[in-house]
Amino acid sequence: MANAEKRGKAWRVRYQRPDGTRASEGGFETKQAALNWGNDQEAQIRRDRWHDPRQGAALLADWIELWWAGQDIEPTTELKDRYLIDHHILPAFGDRPVNTFTSPEEIVAWEKRTRGRGFLASDGL
Repeated sequence: MANAEKRGKAWRVRYQRPDGTRASEGGFETKQAALNWGNDQEAQIRRDRWHDPRQGAALLADWIELWWAGQDIEPTTELKDRYLIDHHILPAFGDRPVNTFTSPEEIVAWEKRTRGRGFLASDGL
């Protein structure tokens, strides 16, 4: 079962990997957010759907949620960035393991397609 501890201003969660070792992840704003994330990791392990982030096989969608929890940005920036992530990045790449992004050309091609649909670099893409 996952457990959480306060680390400075943020919370860290510890959970058990499939091999029995303990893992941790930090940067959560609340104890409940940390516990929810840790319990979700353990549920994915039980369902055999978990990807070990140490191997770079975590899905981009999962990695973004970890990264997002540590962001400290203004509310308007948060809304804009979250919209762009949810409506452009995740539909295109969210189900991909992070370790499959090996070609910068793939991202450049995606940017060109996105701009071709009317989005500008100043829109954040």
